[in-house]
Parts: sequence; C-alpha cells; structure tokens
Amino acid sequence: MPQDAYYHLYSQQLDWSYYDHPPFIAYLLRIFSEIFGSNTWSIKLADFSVTALTQVAFYWLARALLSHSVARLSTLLFSTTLMVSILSVVSTPDVPLILFWIVSMMFLYRAIFRGQSGMWILAGLSMGFAFNSKYPALLLPIGLLGFLALSEKYRYFLKTRWPYLSILVMILAMSPVIWWNVVHNFASFKFHVEERSGDMTGHFIRPDFILGLLGHQSILLLPPLFIAVCLALKRQSHSLLKHQIRDKSLFLLCFSVPIIGGFLLISPFLWIKINWLMPGYVAGILLAAPLLSHRWLRWQGVFVVTFHLAFAIQVIWYPVPVKSDDTWYGWDQLVTQWRALKKVYPGTFTFSSDGYKTTAVLQFLSKEKIYGRNIIGQPGLQFDFIGDDLTELKGRDAIYLNSQNQFGDLLKSGVVYPQIKPYFRYVVVLNPIVIFRNKIPVRKFQVFLCRDYLGP
Repeated sequence: MPQDAYYHLYSQQLDWSYYDHPPFIAYLLRIFSEIFGSNTWSIKLADFSVTALTQVAFYWLARALLSHSVARLSTLLFSTTLMVSILSVVSTPDVPLILFWIVSMMFLYRAIFRGQSGMWILAGLSMGFAFNSKYPALLLPIGLLGFLALSEKYRYFLKTRWPYLSILVMILAMSPVIWWNVVHNFASFKFHVEERSGDMTGHFIRPDFILGLLGHQSILLLPPLFIAVCLALKRQSHSLLKHQIRDKSLFLLCFSVPIIGGFLLISPFLWIKINWLMPGYVAGILLAAPLLSHRWLRWQGVFVVTFHLAFAIQVIWYPVPVKSDDTWYGWDQLVTQWRALKKVYPGTFTFSSDGYKTTAVLQFLSKEKIYGRNIIGQPGLQFDFIGDDLTELKGRDAIYLNSQNQFGDLLKSGVVYPQIKPYFRYVVVLNPIVIFRNKIPVRKFQVFLCRDYLGP
C-alpha cells in the first residue's frame, strides 16, 4: 500500500517528528527493517506483530473491567473487526496509537481504581507515546480529567498531584515532537489545523458526509457491532445524565464519547476519514459487549465471515478495481514499465504530484530517488523536509507520472498540464503507462517528458 511505502520513507530518515504525523510508526518500521531487511515482508510483520500485542493489551484491559467470560467475548469481537484486520496489514500511525491508547487506559484504571500510585507515571509515559504516534491522543488526558470531574467517588484525585504529574510526564514524553515543530515553525501542527479548518470552510450541512461516516464506520466494526456500540453509548450517556452510571462504565464513556461524539458532531461539515474514530471503539466495544444477546452475536458472526471472505477475495484476486491510488495492485507493473522508459530516456529524474503515493511506492520498489510535487512548486508534504536541494536538478530532463484514477480510454493526454509548464523549457506528451488485470485495464498513468528543468 502507498501508506506502507510512505512511512517506510519516514523510517529511513529518522527524525524527532515528521510533517504529516509524529514519529512512532517510523521507529517501528525502522526496527523491523534493521532486523528483517528493508522489504514488504518486514513492514507487514511490523504491523501484524504490534496489532497482535494490541489484542493482548485489549484483553488485559477487558479482564480488569469485565467478568472473565465477557472479557473473552469483547476481545473476540474486537479482534474480528475489519478495523483490526486493516491495522494488522497496513502501516499507518494508528497501528502504534491503538496499542498505546489501550495501555494508557489500563495504567489509568490501575492508578485510579486500584490506587497504584506508580501507574500514574506509566500512564503519562504511555499517553506521551500515544501522542508520538498520532495527535488524537490529546483526548486521553481530556478523558482522564473528564472522568475525575464527573465521578463523585474518584473526584478527590483532582485535589492530589497525581493526575497533573501524569500529564506532566506525558508532556515530557511528547517533547521531541514539540521540539521538531518549534524548529520547523510548527509546520506539522499548522498543517493539521489549517488543513482541517480549510476543508470545513464554505461547507453547508452535507448529509452525504454524515451518511458516509455511518457507512464506512459500520463496515469498520461490521454493522451489528457498530449498532451495538452506538446503542451502548446512548444508554450509558442517558445513565450519566440521570446520575445512575457505574464508575467503570463512566470511565469507558469518557474515553469513547469525546472522539466518537466529537467527529460525529463535525461530520456534517467535514469528511471524516475511516480511521479517525478507531481509538474510541476500544472503550465502545467494552461497553457494548455485556449487552449483546446470542442472536446479536450470531449476526455479528455472519458479517465477520462474509466481510472477511470478501476482503480476502478482493486482496487475492482483485475482482473489483480500486479507482484510487490507495490500492495494492499494479505498482510492480508500473515499476517494470517505468524502467523500460528510463532506458529510452537515460539521465532523466522522475517525479509525481499525486500527494505522496506514486512517489513513495515507486521509490520503495525501485530503490531509486523519486521526487514529489515540490518539483513544480507545490507543497510536498514530508518531501519538503528530507533535505533535497532541487537546484541541483536544474538543466536536467524529467519524466513526470500522473496517476489517472478515472479513465475512459487508453489514449495519451491531449494537453500538457499547466502546472508543470513554468518549470521546464518544454514538455512532450508520451504514451501512457497502462496496468492490466486479466487483459482488462485497471490503472492508467499519464506520462510526460519534461525538458530542461528550470528549478523550483
């Protein structure tokens, strides 16, 4: 997947943090690549291994909060979701985030409910590691303070030093990411704030955004469990308003509602990505599991088998082409045809401008230097921060690849894209690279020969 290649690029250039995300996914992939080599198998092994630990940690947390039988049931429900299946095979910052989110909840539970003072320090460290995986971990201390404020029994902790010491340890653990942002003019923080607020600007209420959120989240958990989680959150929220909620349920509610409810509230104005709500489902599943009847569980089992079978068929045989660069198919064919093109035009460098995806995958598979869209003056994400001196490319010719997700023919482009014209003396349209599956075209890349680069 393009995400695998992009975060592998992170791992080959270790830093305190990165433009798109904090660094923990990079550290994880670097450890596995040092042991098992810089290849696809080591990346997948890293995802699988960490997600296996995540499932063990989930059971550890469930066992503390629920009876033995319900803890086993909730772990089975959690482990058979498509969410966990995706985490185990695709490299994203969510892979370490979910692990540290669960571990943080467990340490906080032991600190609060069992009075183990040393757990406050471990919780702070784990919350810091969760933040160093992905920024939504900031909701962990919010969940902590929210629980302590709402719980009559444990509110006294707010008068002690422990919650604040835990948050201080978290901040200290976060300091490498904060330092990177200070040195780079808060580039990563600005990127996330400005991008999301920019996406919301000018939008009226979008019912399709709401339906999209409900649709892909029901696929992520599978419909019966997703409905059960929503009903459990509604039920426990109602109990909270009536002051009839148990402390353990309140604890779980405070680590699920802020993220699930928060994204639901802004979903009419912003397209919510499929993975953004993942941390909230940890507590959500633990709240839902005790409420499920045998009939409900049977239906969940039917969906588990059906969806995973369909998922396996799609991965192995690819019957439905993915009209997106977020696909695993065709990259090897792209590399083969690109190498043939390079022989015809030796001495050229190659760049792409579809975000990071084609650039990252082509570089990973070819083991050669491939450039991003900063070549033509557009924001290059992490490619702006890897130290390339683009002025050294002045005067050289380039091959420009542009992924065309939607196409109705196999013809070459009829026009030269205006965004690349100012950066070269002239541009020649070449025949496209077409990727076939069983003689059926499934992907298309427009190709341009760009003469005499004028510089960034």
